[in-house]
Amino acid sequence: MQDYLMREAHPEDAAELLALYRAQVGTPGCTWDDEYPGAENIREDLDMGALYCLRQPDGRLAGAVSVGAFDELKELVWELPLQNPCELARICIRPELHGRGLATQLLKDALRDAARRGFDGVRLLVAVSNPAALALYAHSGFSKRGTVRMYGNDYFCMERALRAEK
Repeated sequence: MQDYLMREAHPEDAAELLALYRAQVGTPGCTWDDEYPGAENIREDLDMGALYCLRQPDGRLAGAVSVGAFDELKELVWELPLQNPCELARICIRPELHGRGLATQLLKDALRDAARRGFDGVRLLVAVSNPAALALYAHSGFSKRGTVRMYGNDYFCMERALRAEK
């Protein structure tokens, strides 16, 4: 596990990332389809410096996550009085690698990097129908702040504060 490496994604990772996203379609709790997330989401996340890859020791892509100031959730009501929150989106691990703790490690690394980048909290939506993701976020200190119907699905709004690491 310690040999897995999270790093910022590069444009040459785009095709591999799109294949990873498509591999999630139809997995339990996943609300993605053959159009979302797509090449445009990858391009936008890359342009923002907000897309990260998790690489296996042999260099193959194991997972991905996007963390940045997307402003997709700013109109929702949140509880924490955050001054500079970011949003976490599109976290995934290759289906054949599920159950190995990789999502936990990827999330931990992403949160550490968000704090290093000056964000004081993280907000996200998680599908009500995705128990594995709900358990991941609850275990990682996120709190439910309500529900919302967006993109044709029901989601829990979740957030957590971040502390800058020394």
